[in-house]
Amino acid sequence: MTIEERANQAAQWKATGIYNCAQAVTQAFADQIPVEAETLKKLGAGYAAGMGCMESTCGALIGAVMAAGILTDGKGTPAVSRQLVAGFQENAVRQSVRI
Repeated sequence: MTIEERANQAAQWKATGIYNCAQAVTQAFADQIPVEAETLKKLGAGYAAGMGCMESTCGALIGAVMAAGILTDGKGTPAVSRQLVAGFQENAVRQSVRI
């Protein structure tokens, strides 16, 4: 499954209300993460409206960083996290320019 397919699946899950943003992203990588889907769901439960449900750090970004930690076996995760954040910020700027 491509990253775009995973992103689309996560967006569909979020849109239907099945998962919050963090849960949707981790579930999109569930086939790559050696953790039961129900445990991933529980791990992401507190990010329904961003970090700590305070509408702060985006839950989708949190889910992506959690998945990156597992997918990189914890090695190089800070660098991957920086790339994720940079890509997220760049996309947000592009989206705001279109509006």
